[in-house]
Amino acid sequence: MTRRRGTTTGTITDIHITIAGPGCVAGVDGTGAAKDDGQINFRYVNKTRELTFPCSGGNLHYYQVNGCPGRLHDPPSLGVGRSAVTSRRAHARAAVMPIRE
Repeated sequence: MTRRRGTTTGTITDIHITIAGPGCVAGVDGTGAAKDDGQINFRYVNKTRELTFPCSGGNLHYYQVNGCPGRLHDPPSLGVGRSAVTSRRAHARAAVMPIRE
């Protein structure tokens, strides 16, 4: 993790996420469906309270996609859009979008 006057950057590691919804299940991980080695870079700016996840520098992919409509595919890499912290309680909202290969 690095810090510059009011800005912190780093990498979140050991990511394994299961996405589930009505009739839809998918996993998000790094080098394999159950490897628990996903990672993503982040940047937080104190002044604006903005948390961002750049599209580069991570290794997240969808795995074992079942019944999910739309743009989920097994296993493309993910691009992650900007996420803004909306209050001092650090409530965050993230947008995860697949990258077309």
